[in-house]
Amino acid sequence: MGRSPFFLRSHIMTFAMSPDPDAYAALQEEVERLRQALDDREARLRQLQETLPACFYELHRSPQGNLSWHHVSRGSRELLHLEPENFGSWVDRIHPQDRPRWHQAIATSEATDTDLAWQGRVTLPQSQDLDYAVIRLLARPQPQADGSTRWQGLAIAVDAPTVHATPNQTPAFFASLLEILPVAVLVKAAEDFRFCAVNSTGAQLFGRKVEDLLGKNDYELFPKDQADEFRRVDEQVLTHHEVVEIPLELVQVGDRNRLMRVRKLAIWDGDRPTHVAIVCEDITEQETTKAQLAQQERTLRAIMDNAPIWIWTTDVSGHMNFINRTFCDDVGVTPGQVYEAGHYQEVFGEEAVRNCVESDRISFAQDEPCFADEQFPFVDGQIHHLETIKVRLKDSQGRVTGLVGLALDATERKQAEAELAQQRSLLDTFIDTAPVGMAILDGQFRYLQVNENLAKMTGYPVEYHLGRSLAEIVPDLAQTLHPRVQRMLETGDPLLHQTFSGQTAAQPGVERHWLFSAFPIRDRNQQVIAFGATVLDITQRQQAQDQLQRLTRNLQDAQRIAHIGNWEIDVATGQTTCSDEIFNIIGIPVRQEPLTQEEMFAYFHPDDRPRVRQGIRHCIDTGDSYDIDVRIIRANGELGYVREKCEAQYDDVGNLISIFGIAMDITERKMAELTLRESEERFRTLVEATTQIVWNANAKGAFTSEQPDWSEFSGLSFEKLRDWGWINSIHPSDRNETTAVWSHAVQTRSLYQIEHRLRRADGQYRDMSVRAVPIVDEEGNLREWIGVHTDITDRKDAERALQQSEAKLRQQAENLQSTLDELQRTQNQLVQSEKMSALGQLVAGVAHEINNPVNFIYGNLTHADEYTQDLLRLIATYQHQHPEPDAVVEEMIEEVDLEYLIDDLPRLLTSMRVGAQRIRDIVRSLRNFSRLDESEFKAVNLHDGIESTLMILQNRLKAKPESAGIEIVRRYGNLPLVECYAGQINQVLMNILANAVDALEERDARRSPSELDAAPSRITITTAVTEQKSVQVVIADNGVGIPPNIQKHIFDPFFTTKPIGKGTGLGMSISYQIITDKHQGSLTCHSEPGLGTRFMIEIPIRQTRSAVPDSR
Repeated sequence: MGRSPFFLRSHIMTFAMSPDPDAYAALQEEVERLRQALDDREARLRQLQETLPACFYELHRSPQGNLSWHHVSRGSRELLHLEPENFGSWVDRIHPQDRPRWHQAIATSEATDTDLAWQGRVTLPQSQDLDYAVIRLLARPQPQADGSTRWQGLAIAVDAPTVHATPNQTPAFFASLLEILPVAVLVKAAEDFRFCAVNSTGAQLFGRKVEDLLGKNDYELFPKDQADEFRRVDEQVLTHHEVVEIPLELVQVGDRNRLMRVRKLAIWDGDRPTHVAIVCEDITEQETTKAQLAQQERTLRAIMDNAPIWIWTTDVSGHMNFINRTFCDDVGVTPGQVYEAGHYQEVFGEEAVRNCVESDRISFAQDEPCFADEQFPFVDGQIHHLETIKVRLKDSQGRVTGLVGLALDATERKQAEAELAQQRSLLDTFIDTAPVGMAILDGQFRYLQVNENLAKMTGYPVEYHLGRSLAEIVPDLAQTLHPRVQRMLETGDPLLHQTFSGQTAAQPGVERHWLFSAFPIRDRNQQVIAFGATVLDITQRQQAQDQLQRLTRNLQDAQRIAHIGNWEIDVATGQTTCSDEIFNIIGIPVRQEPLTQEEMFAYFHPDDRPRVRQGIRHCIDTGDSYDIDVRIIRANGELGYVREKCEAQYDDVGNLISIFGIAMDITERKMAELTLRESEERFRTLVEATTQIVWNANAKGAFTSEQPDWSEFSGLSFEKLRDWGWINSIHPSDRNETTAVWSHAVQTRSLYQIEHRLRRADGQYRDMSVRAVPIVDEEGNLREWIGVHTDITDRKDAERALQQSEAKLRQQAENLQSTLDELQRTQNQLVQSEKMSALGQLVAGVAHEINNPVNFIYGNLTHADEYTQDLLRLIATYQHQHPEPDAVVEEMIEEVDLEYLIDDLPRLLTSMRVGAQRIRDIVRSLRNFSRLDESEFKAVNLHDGIESTLMILQNRLKAKPESAGIEIVRRYGNLPLVECYAGQINQVLMNILANAVDALEERDARRSPSELDAAPSRITITTAVTEQKSVQVVIADNGVGIPPNIQKHIFDPFFTTKPIGKGTGLGMSISYQIITDKHQGSLTCHSEPGLGTRFMIEIPIRQTRSAVPDSR
């Protein structure tokens, strides 16, 4: 249209709308489907109005309260003997007593937006036999945008005089009438509330056939809570003689809930109600569509009100009939003020909106949108620049009905454009005058802008660059730059401080160095369209850096070899720098950033920090240097020593600029000095202060000089101690060992260390700890021995006493541990007994509760079998007598599949008998096993206990899809009754059998089907009577067996090989106690890895009363 491209500012808002992009298309299809359905219903409604003995109407109430009747059907003639055009006159003939209720019903329906429901008396024309008729009006309100209200409904006779049937009003007529109704109609009999009439719409509504509804009540069709509510309303209709309307009801139809509009009324025969009529309309789709349309309207309204642009409409006269909130907020008016004033001129003044009026005139004169730049006064008192688009509005006949306008405040953009032009001028000046080379290149590496400095570097004029590529200007350098810049264009990350070298046309043959940086330039869509570059010639700096790096490396090597680091403090800024060796001396990794003053002082020993600070301060104040030795704390916590020397640095005019210092690591020298000093002091103090016997001998181990400590202790003179005479002071039993150890130490020049007894001057022998070391001269020759005797008699006496006490305490601890183990076993058995007792009571109760209903079922199965046989004989007789049944019977035979039923029913009863017998066996086993809590000692059948346990474990023994079964082999002998605690014996059997099942299941889980078939899992139970008048029960499995290291602990308390939570480790321990302690028997385990495990229980047949313990 001849306009330049322009940019749009977008404003995005979020609304609660469907995220599905096809939602609106689906909604439009649904609306079209509903519109077509509505047309069909209207056609059926028109047909219904012609035949139904009721009057359909449309009632209007204006904002001023005036009533008018429209679209009245011809049913008004039969209802009130009035022509449709005169139907409104009936209001004047309402019985005076009923007229107030009519006006109240209208007012209430309009005020509360609820259905109109009124019943009253109306006077008939004088030609009629009766004075009045009772009619009921039903209608639903529909509020209109202009403040009026519209009702659509019908009027029916409630208690009218008897109407004689016309030929068209036969039962078939009314059935056909029900079928053409566009709503569901259902009729119930008043006496039993069963459906007696249903049209096809009603059956479809509830997802059933008509015949499926007829004869049934609500309880056979709906959930009980809904059926209860339906029955309550039905009784209300019959009791109170009223029509009940439920405008919105949630009804469960199949597996879905549907929204219904329901009306219920009674049908009377004289003074007796005979039926309840129900009219239902499924309004689920209608309500859903209404909600969706309302949401669309709210969304559109929100979009227009929250859009950051002006939106308004006018009629053909220019009168504004819509204005959005942004428009109002910007100009400081309300929609009401605009609608009341009408035109721009009346709201803002003729002069202020002159250009707006002109663009309106142009827009009305053309079909194309009218674009204009306008000015408008805002609420802030300023005139703002607007960019407007105005388009004519037309109705369905193409007539112009008004104008829609959109306006965007472009004031800030206009200002931004002016600022951008100024910034562009500044940028060009900056690029041209920058002291570095600068350029802008497009995505194909073609120069768009170049400054003079870059042109000097390349050797070509500025104009020569423009339009040419990088490869054409600097072909050698382009090979290096191209990949890096291309990667930058692809990633969008700036390319910073890249150094490269090469030659240019400006100085051919001369190697130059440059520092290159590039950054992407993006368009408004954030797409990279070009890049900017800066180039700095660093040839001289690079040469100086190379020289400096060589010197620095030499200095660092020298410092590393000498363990000397240097540091410097800038007096003006306080910033510090230091060499790498400073980090090595402190013991921290070398890093780029230097240590701060705080970090440096933190590594000095706290006691030495004041000296360092004072020395640096003195150097700053006076310019004098200082030289001190101080301690440091290395990063690993070790103590170190450094020699600190520093001096002041001045500039050319004598101003102090920095403090320069060195730190030499002297830790090794200081540690050697300290070690020597401490050794000398320690030895001197030891010799002077010790109470021990200190002696010295020559290189051959002989005493050759006075030994004052030895003589004082032993009372012997030096003459008796000379040479090896000191051996006589040692206890005779210790002399040989002492002589041998001393001779070996002298010969090998190794440490002499021994304990022996030495005679004191009073004749008492004292225990001594002896230690002597060889002393060598500077040439490494053995010079003498220095030794010491330490009296350890008290320690030896204490050790001997401690050993005696420890032995005594160890014996006491073993006795206490044995007692504690016994108490723990007793406590655990008591706890387990209480648990098993409670389990027995629970099992007995469950078995009793199951037994009664099972006996009832089992007892009645015989009668059920007899009755079934009688019925089958009856059917056979009937089939014989009537081989050709009628169609109804034949259909029923096919529906129930009589042949299969006759064949399967006896088998079904037999299966029920087998199942009942199985339950009785389980109950018997549970009752037998429930004797866990019996405390008396009595004679029982052990086989019953075994079978009860196997019955309880049957579910784990039988084969399942995920596991193979376990075979039980019974090898029972002829056992007498055995005196025992039956419940506890059952507990032992359960523990052993359950462990066997666990082991076999774990083994089978790792075996293949072929292995399971070749060697199925098996448990063999053998019982017998021994010669010792005992009974023997052997439980053996063919599992993997138990390793020997586990067998020896199998009866230990709390020992288990199962995972945490799968076992307590008490089962076998308690079983062992039950058999051995409670029954004076034995429980043994025999197992070989790979051959299975065998547990043998043996208990006496008769127990001596004195041997019978308390069952607890």
